[in-house]
Amino acid sequence: MQAPTGSGKTLADLLPLAHALEAADELGGDDEARFRGAGFPSAIVFLPTRELAAQVFEHAEKHVARGGFPCVLCCGGADEKPQMLGIRNGARVVIGTPGRIKAFVDRGALKTDGVVFQVLDECDRLLDGGFERDVEEVCRPPGGKTRTACFSATMPPVLVRFLNRRLPPDRAAVTLRNAAGGNVGGGVEHLVLVTHAEHKHGAIVDAVDAYADGADADELQSRVTGQTIVFVETKVHAERLAGTLAVEYEVRVRCPLFDGFFFSFFFGTGAANAVAVDDDLSSS
Repeated sequence: MQAPTGSGKTLADLLPLAHALEAADELGGDDEARFRGAGFPSAIVFLPTRELAAQVFEHAEKHVARGGFPCVLCCGGADEKPQMLGIRNGARVVIGTPGRIKAFVDRGALKTDGVVFQVLDECDRLLDGGFERDVEEVCRPPGGKTRTACFSATMPPVLVRFLNRRLPPDRAAVTLRNAAGGNVGGGVEHLVLVTHAEHKHGAIVDAVDAYADGADADELQSRVTGQTIVFVETKVHAERLAGTLAVEYEVRVRCPLFDGFFFSFFFGTGAANAVAVDDDLSSS
């Protein structure tokens, strides 16, 4: 499925996943029973980052685990012990990043023989992050009892070639677009501001003042009253922008949240706040 960001792809993969597990349990015989229990998940959901995996896991706890299918979150950069405990306790659904999932498969902690549903969420970013080999080595081959669902906001040629290898020829393809024919959520508006490099930080401040929700550029005492997220390429750039906005909005709070992530929060007058975020999200 190709659909805009924010269009509900998470539930679009979790609800069919839960239905597939329920159907498999109803139809399963002695052969299927061999692939139940510790280390034999019935479904695997691949995501490109820890943050996305954690978000999907949170939804899975509400919509899948409560239906009797316990889930476990398996991500690199986090303590393995609770992840292994979830696997040993018989998690039916594994959600995580390809590197950590493959590591568990290579060590024999996870076995894919009983997988009846596998999901590749944010497929384009999985390939951009260099996870293609890990995904291919863990995924069940096309055909057979295993159903594969792939979700992506974009469909670049490299992804098309990957899907042609991984999915059967009679697969169903669904493309959702907004009313304007674009592939981003209908509430998202794109604006391009062209400026010289030395004026970039000032342009960001001007954009925040002009476009933040509820902002009134004529009221300098309440310049920013909405919320803004600024994505930058490196931590150094985030620091520099942090300094610019700190001077502009007077109060600065820094908080390193995870390794590989850096968040700088700026608070202006009233409820104003903007966030500068390091865009290095490639950890597995």
